Amino acid sequence: MNSKHLAAIVVALLAILLIQGSLEVRKRLVGIRNQLAEAQTAASGVELLLNAEKGTLESLRANSAELIAFLEEWNAALSAIDSPEAGELNISSRVKQANLVTLSQRFEVVATENNETIPKVVRAHLTFEDSHVKTLNWLGSVEKEVPSSRVASLKIVRGETGDDIRMDLVIDVPLLNKELSK
Repeated sequence: MNSKHLAAIVVALLAILLIQGSLEVRKRLVGIRNQLAEAQTAASGVELLLNAEKGTLESLRANSAELIAFLEEWNAALSAIDSPEAGELNISSRVKQANLVTLSQRFEVVATENNETIPKVVRAHLTFEDSHVKTLNWLGSVEKEVPSSRVASLKIVRGETGDDIRMDLVIDVPLLNKELSK
């Protein structure tokens, strides 16, 4: 074997390696193009789904605009009392400010049923015996100043003297779920 034969073999091997390399690069290119086509198809499908969901969202917003406005108006009243201590302090300070004769006063935290937004309420059990004007005006002021409160039970009977009444009142003050109200 002379040098010409050896050079021909080396050139043939280089040509084979070059052809093999170009075929490998072409194979990778075809694979990448297939992946690109699949990604574009998936992206267009997701884009169609996104547009459909955006349409649904806009429809839901339009349908619930009144409810959202109503909730925004009430958000300040509902979030004013954010802990059991604040609810208890709110009611007891109103009783002190009104200077009512308080026979009993008890507070408890009660879980509500089937309500994720307001999972707990501060329940105040109050018993007063004082002037009917003073007592009923106090109840009206509580309903005005704490509009989120709810009278759970109210019993009014004649008091011991003159124009006095005895009022047994159970009032619930909601504690808003802080995570849902954001």
